[in-house]
Amino acid sequence: MAVLTASGVTLLRSYDRVSRGKLIENVKKFSLVLSSMGDVQGDIPASLLGFAEISSAVVISYLVGGSPRGVIVTVGVNGTELVPCNILEATDANRGNRAALTGTLIIEIAGRPQ
Repeated sequence: MAVLTASGVTLLRSYDRVSRGKLIENVKKFSLVLSSMGDVQGDIPASLLGFAEISSAVVISYLVGGSPRGVIVTVGVNGTELVPCNILEATDANRGNRAALTGTLIIEIAGRPQ
């Protein structure tokens, strides 16, 4: 169990979605280097990524030792964190549970900036 820190976060791209001159949301693409992170509430906080609230997250890729792996990342119920689930979990009953991830997660996140 570990909490993601700024040293594990690399911003790859950032842009704003605007409608009629008004900011709707900020979209950022990150590379997150994870080491047994995600299985405890608050491990991957929105605030560290520059968001007050996350509205969506899309996994681009998840690499472990350079090899792609399957993972799903959802948004916590209150929008303040990311919640990973390992779809390769051996036990059916555990596939929907929080997962501790170790590897590089490339993810695009949209939400309300801080």
